[in-house]
Amino acid sequence: MSDVRVTMRALLDASGGVDAAIEQANEANVGGLGEESSIYGHERLARSVAGFGDAWKYGVSVLLRDATGLRDALSDSAKTYAETENVNVDRLMSSGE
Repeated sequence: MSDVRVTMRALLDASGGVDAAIEQANEANVGGLGEESSIYGHERLARSVAGFGDAWKYGVSVLLRDATGLRDALSDSAKTYAETENVNVDRLMSSGE
């Protein structure tokens, strides 16, 4: 017998927390950085800022992809544990009849 204990509520709460973080990250927007060089007063600075914005967006997209996978894995784990628990309860109930 294993000493591992799983709390489905904790898995679901973690999944919900990751989902909330994903939503917040999706709402944050760095688009348009460096597009208007007149705002920065210098063309090279505008290009540098635009390059930073592009790198930032790429990094955020990778984090969001990974976070989405984590959220889905946590949710799937909770569902699997719940289904297993239901099967075990059904077996216990049917063996007592």
